[in-house]
Amino acid sequence: MKEWQVKLKEWWQKLSLREQQTVAFGSVVVGAFMFYMLIWGPYLERIDLLRKQIQSEQKTLAWMQAADSEIKKIEEQTKNKNAATTPVAMLSYLQKQIEQAKLNSALTGLKQVNNDAIELHFQKVEFDGFMRLLMLVLSTQNVTVTQLAVLADNTPGIVNADLMLKI
Repeated sequence: MKEWQVKLKEWWQKLSLREQQTVAFGSVVVGAFMFYMLIWGPYLERIDLLRKQIQSEQKTLAWMQAADSEIKKIEEQTKNKNAATTPVAMLSYLQKQIEQAKLNSALTGLKQVNNDAIELHFQKVEFDGFMRLLMLVLSTQNVTVTQLAVLADNTPGIVNADLMLKI
């Protein structure tokens, strides 16, 4: 190692003052360039990458907070919906909804089949009105359709429908 230093020192001393100044200035420029390319440039790139990542994560956070509030709304709605409904209360509710939908003239049967099922029979009912009633009941009550039979009548848009709801 010392040999190399000695040779470098001899070479330096052989240079004229102007050449020494030029080599020193060039060394400083090359050193600054190397510092920028090897240390400062990657550092700035990493900072830029982290800033972009923060923006992306903030967008994800905002989306997650919005989704969380939406989930809480849905949970609140389903809490109310999932309240235990008795068959008697469900019969009363169905009767009221059928009357409001003006389908009571087509209703031929509404009865409790067992502890958790209600059966409905409609003759010559308007299909669109029947479907609106069914969608309303399914969206507001904690019931499922276990059986559904719909037969078209000779009149367009009129059907005979048998429905079993499970509470």
